Amino acid sequence: MTGRPRYLAFVKFCFSHTEIAEGLKARGLTPVDVRYYAAAPLLSRPARAVGRAEYADNLIAYVCRKS
Repeated sequence: MTGRPRYLAFVKFCFSHTEIAEGLKARGLTPVDVRYYAAAPLLSRPARAVGRAEYADNLIAYVCRKS
């Protein structure tokens, strides 16, 4: 329950929101909306309650517009 989940050994890349936004901008895309999905046990409910789903949910979906 504590520590790093085993599946993280297989994760090759982990980007911050800022890094993703910079990468999209470099490719001529502007983020329009960002949604977080895939709730993590125990953490997602309190994180979502305070408006910080990005700290607990596992997947991100970006809607972008060509710049």
